Amino acid sequence: MKTETVNLNSQCTVVLTASGMKHYREFHEKLFETMSNAYRDKLMSTLLQSNTIKEPLWWLMSVFGDLMYAGLPPLMFEGNKIQIEVEE
Repeated sequence: MKTETVNLNSQCTVVLTASGMKHYREFHEKLFETMSNAYRDKLMSTLLQSNTIKEPLWWLMSVFGDLMYAGLPPLMFEGNKIQIEVEE
């Protein structure tokens, strides 16, 4: 087995399932609650233009960490996979 060292700031790409997209949107809606309506609407309109997102590892952990455990139904990511960029 090959191992790589990754940094918490490493960029990760995931393809969200329908459940993952729902959670991602709800997480951000709650995060944006304290913002003015115009600013919140602008941010929400740019969120989830596709089901593929690219975020730092630490952010994925913040958003999805409490939902990731063995036997988790439903999956948040297609194929339960996270692609992490590794510096060479």
